[in-house]
Amino acid sequence: MRIAISPDENPGDPGAVDNGIVERTVNIAVATALAAALKRCGQDVWFDPSITFEQRVAKANSDGTQLLVACAHNAAGSPAAEGALFLFCNFNGDGGAAAKAFGRQQLLATKCGESLVAGGLVEHWGEYVEEVYECCVFDGDTLYCEFGYETNPTDAARIKQPDYPVRAAELLCAGIAAAEGFPFAPLVHPSAGDPEWKTNLQPLPAPLTGVLAADVEVVNTITNEPVEKLSQGTSLTVTHQTRVRNVEYYVTQFSVDHATGYAIAKTQPPTKQPSWLSGFENDAEAWLIGFADRELIQLIEFAIAELKKRAA
Repeated sequence: MRIAISPDENPGDPGAVDNGIVERTVNIAVATALAAALKRCGQDVWFDPSITFEQRVAKANSDGTQLLVACAHNAAGSPAAEGALFLFCNFNGDGGAAAKAFGRQQLLATKCGESLVAGGLVEHWGEYVEEVYECCVFDGDTLYCEFGYETNPTDAARIKQPDYPVRAAELLCAGIAAAEGFPFAPLVHPSAGDPEWKTNLQPLPAPLTGVLAADVEVVNTITNEPVEKLSQGTSLTVTHQTRVRNVEYYVTQFSVDHATGYAIAKTQPPTKQPSWLSGFENDAEAWLIGFADRELIQLIEFAIAELKKRAA
């Protein structure tokens, strides 16, 4: 899905400045990390901190953006105020009722709030109704998150930690993924070494090309979650194999080049066997069903012709 990210404050406006924290600086750091996290999860993301929020909303309304995520931080007169807040537009004084019922906005706030608490970024989360431009003028769903209070000693101490922007962004990304229904691909720390799929990656003796004899699932081998189902009859080519958690997979050249970790298990059984397959053709089917990757599908007729020739 297409997602716009906002650092809330306009260029030249520092936002709230408390306890040595400049809001816009932190907002941009979190927004930058969030853009990277969402792109890693396969989403179409744009983030331009050089434009105003009015320009951002206008662009988002005109370019097919489906979700606008605003990254902000709060301040209050009392240091007791703490935790995350999710803002909803107050349309005609309705107390946020219309905004909460619109699209997935309530679900987004709930899933993201739960993620921030579960990840230990905040102690609790809540909701606030306000006539905020990005919430009220954008045509699609808006997720407006005030991550914490600069004026609260506990929140401020967290915000000042070097890993805070990435931590906040990863937790929010996980919540967005849960609400929108796409797989969340966790960040792999550089010191963790290569993921298992890459460690065990081996080139095939020669690329294999064929037609899927059954529906199969493309799997993100890092998260062990399905990414997409490829339909019976899809033609494609695989070039590598790997092993993850004792499961054997085929991998395409595209997945290798772009380090996606996407693959398909060799052991997925066919759901439908073509009537013209028998003997050798059954053996051929066993390797044909292993080929998949959503990014690289090459339409090739050779496999069909060869198998039909053998069955004749």
